[in-house]
Amino acid sequence: MFNLSPKICMKKTFASVLVACLFFATTPSKLSAQFNLKKEIGKATQNTKSQGDELDERGKLVLQKFIDILLEPDFEVAAEKALQVIHKSDFNNSGEALKSDRLQFSFKKAWQNAKFYQNPIKITRVQKTSLSGIGFKDTAENGTSYKVWVGKKKGVNGMPAPIYVFFPAGGGEPKIHDYGSL
Repeated sequence: MFNLSPKICMKKTFASVLVACLFFATTPSKLSAQFNLKKEIGKATQNTKSQGDELDERGKLVLQKFIDILLEPDFEVAAEKALQVIHKSDFNNSGEALKSDRLQFSFKKAWQNAKFYQNPIKITRVQKTSLSGIGFKDTAENGTSYKVWVGKKKGVNGMPAPIYVFFPAGGGEPKIHDYGSL
């Protein structure tokens, strides 16, 4: 590897700090404080078991069922079974399958990556969102949405992934409505 003198290393560090200060339009001391604050926020959120409102048992059950469906080895079978737990706003016009873009991208990614998450699920954090309804026209529905982070298996690198669970205002069964980060 390279053998750099301390003087050259100091110059490179100073140049990096100067560029960062110009980019963030701040001073070195404020920049240092911002990055330390971000580290502390990151540590605090990683160790948080639950934040915001707790998810009720029905929400936990629908999340577990969704993960179980994603672990189905056959993609087509998994996509068909997922209709039981995914909100109707993700269905195609006939209501018999997921929308093509959802199926080919979000659902496929979740199906491929589900194997990296704990089963049974481990909820690491819950946050009630400000969303008060989802869908459009025939699929529109009022309710409450929760952003629920599920943890990865031991030995698998990466942060927990958020899955959104929607509880209809009328008291119907909760449904999954966003799973794109899985």
